[in-house]
Amino acid sequence: MSYMFQESYPIIKATSLEQAEKITCLPRVRKEHAALSMILALLTGITISIMISVNGHLTAYAGPYLSAVFIHIVGTAFASLL
Repeated sequence: MSYMFQESYPIIKATSLEQAEKITCLPRVRKEHAALSMILALLTGITISIMISVNGHLTAYAGPYLSAVFIHIVGTAFASLL
C-alpha cells in the first residue's frame, strides 16, 4: 500500500531518519483516500457557488423575505433526504 503524509513530528527522539519515519503521531492516509477527499472538496465548492448564485437571483426576483422562506424550506427538505 502507498501512503501520503508519512512524515510528521516524532513522538520520541529517533537516532536515525529511518526510525523517525516509522515513529509518527499522525495517522497515515492512503493516496486513494486523499484524492477522493480532494474531488469531494471540489464538488462541494462548485455546489456552494451555484447555490449562492441561484439564491442571489431568487432574492432579486422575489425579495429577501420570500426568498429566505423558500430557501429554508428547500434546504430543510434536502437535509431530510440525506
